Amino acid sequence: MRLSSVSDAIHALRPILEDGSSEVTQDELSTLLALAARLFANRSSDPYAAVALAGLEMTATDACTVAVALLRAQSLTPFDLSMWFASTNFERS
Repeated sequence: MRLSSVSDAIHALRPILEDGSSEVTQDELSTLLALAARLFANRSSDPYAAVALAGLEMTATDACTVAVALLRAQSLTPFDLSMWFASTNFERS
């Protein structure tokens, strides 16, 4: 299947999440997460702005699970993250 836009990809992926019986490999999940993260980091005009992820359909547990997995995959610690967090232009609102 060839998708012509990110919107098409999102539309194609939603049913897989909703259908618990669809087979998805760990490699496929890892690749999808890496592509989504890289797309967000490279294409977001201001990835640290609160509006960048406003309305995100994700629980805090989902967010923390992904954050920890990404940190571990890059051999980063919470200290490394805190240093990165402190060095960004992130402002609390």
